[in-house]
Amino acid sequence: MENVYFSSILSRVIISIILNFSLN
Repeated sequence: MENVYFSSILSRVIISIILNFSLN
């Protein structure tokens, strides 16, 4: 379960970074 939770957080961080670059 920890891996799934960590993976979920990691994916959210990556998506937010990608969106941030896209907006810039």
